[in-house]
Amino acid sequence: MITSLPTLHRRLAIGASERNVRTKIKEVEAVLMADELKARRRVLRRLGHLSEEGVIQNKGRVACELSTADELLTTELVFSGLLNELEPGPLAALLSCLVTETGGAKGGGGGGKGGKGKEEPDPVSLIKTKTMVPPFEKLREHARHVATTVEECRLPIDVKEYVDGFGTDLVDVVIKWCEGAKFIEVVDMCSWFEGSIIRTFHRLEELLRQLIDAAKVVGNDELEQRCAAARTLLVRDVVFAASLYT
Repeated sequence: MITSLPTLHRRLAIGASERNVRTKIKEVEAVLMADELKARRRVLRRLGHLSEEGVIQNKGRVACELSTADELLTTELVFSGLLNELEPGPLAALLSCLVTETGGAKGGGGGGKGGKGKEEPDPVSLIKTKTMVPPFEKLREHARHVATTVEECRLPIDVKEYVDGFGTDLVDVVIKWCEGAKFIEVVDMCSWFEGSIIRTFHRLEELLRQLIDAAKVVGNDELEQRCAAARTLLVRDVVFAASLYT
């Protein structure tokens, strides 16, 4: 079939118009990405990860070692000294708030919270080990500081949602586990599936390993020792047994 000359011209014109539109889209995306990059750099400078000249500081070096949990918040906890104040068991329990994800509870609930249409309880009210309440409150203060800084730098974030996103469902479970409780005992302490608990424990162990490396980077020997001791208490029994499939 032979295409007529007018039709060919129209096709060429449409093709040229499409290329122009794609070029403009790329230009707009480049501008948006540049603005977002500048905003992210402002966040890092305000939180002390970068100097005004763009040189990476100790906070930035620590954040580079972290990937399992929120890098900004975890770094704030490291430099606040909060983690150095906790014994290994409570240290692991507090860090569990950084790796606890919703959706682990039985019955489809997220993290032991109420079902659809029900008001979610205050995370503090779920902590039965009362000595863990003050550290968690401090964690939320640092989370609010991080979120507020991000918001002030004009990056999209819901401060309340960010602060409330750190769950306490496994705080008491981790405490008991680090005290030597059996797995069947800690399973009965919460409404989570066994597999969800094990998966979270493994993420917690990975976070502890990353914190050990981060502590070495900045020469924080005390934090390194506390995280190593917490990891020793955590890694045991069936939860960390070698799988037949690995």
